[in-house]
Amino acid sequence: MTSTRRKPLSVPLVDVESAVVIKEEDSEQVSTPTQLPRRTSKRRSVFTWFCLSVLGVIAFILGFDLWLFTNELVEIHPVLGYSVLALAISATLCLLYMIGKEFFALRKLAAMTAVREQAEQAFAFDDEKLAQKSFRQLQVHYGKVPELAVANAELRKHQNEGYSGIELLTIAERSLLEAIDKKAVSLINAQARNTALLTTISPYAILDVLITAWRNLRLIRQLSELYGAKPSFFGSMKLMEQVVAHIAVTGGMEAGDSLISELFGGSFLTKLSTKLGEALINGLLTARVGLTAMSQVRPLPFNALPKPSVKHVAKDIVKEFKDRLV
Repeated sequence: MTSTRRKPLSVPLVDVESAVVIKEEDSEQVSTPTQLPRRTSKRRSVFTWFCLSVLGVIAFILGFDLWLFTNELVEIHPVLGYSVLALAISATLCLLYMIGKEFFALRKLAAMTAVREQAEQAFAFDDEKLAQKSFRQLQVHYGKVPELAVANAELRKHQNEGYSGIELLTIAERSLLEAIDKKAVSLINAQARNTALLTTISPYAILDVLITAWRNLRLIRQLSELYGAKPSFFGSMKLMEQVVAHIAVTGGMEAGDSLISELFGGSFLTKLSTKLGEALINGLLTARVGLTAMSQVRPLPFNALPKPSVKHVAKDIVKEFKDRLV
């Protein structure tokens, strides 16, 4: 049997950028946000309490064994025993600090989610009470940020001028979030291009998966910090779960040629080799994850400002391919 080699690129990468034809309707349809229902499963709650109970029992057993071991060691060698006791106390304090940090990070993330959900309902139902509540919570969240001191002063001025809650949220979105949104889009562009380039030179498929997952998780953490959430490890995992669930519900996680065809047209794949096509898909999926995470960690929904979509990132990825690989 003779193995057939893949044909090389039929069109130089210099000409790839000019071959990109983005479909506006499909791209906007994919980036349309969808409100996900809250899960209130009793089975999940019982499983959570079961896991916490098991962990508590294990902690008590380990603590009791450590206490017995330390007492015996103090009787045999006091200096060594007290040294072990000091290390155990230090480890316990560090563990309590990490647990507290996780707890407060999850609470802050939940508070931002609540502000966004309240603002969405306020815009949808023209609810003045919810709009005022969301605006006050937004002021608390960004009130002590030095870079936004001028914007916060303007917001307080508008608040005293008798604007409605809906109008204040619209003004707050433009004055507080416009600059942050630009930084977020730039960050998503950079991470998507880096993911595409790294997976281009990666020799193994499993390494492509690991690189893409690592870059996506890092992008979610950076976006969260940019909007003021600062999630810890479990907070990042929770955000990743929300992002993947949102993408799955909206039909955005379409691997393979369909995603490229959706954005660029079916003839685009014929101009790229298999490896470059897979790398481009990885970059676009990173962009999709980043834009979805942006909408999840943003304290206000996109109302006064336009919602960015994958089509804004696609041209930058192709341009980066042309500049780096030609």
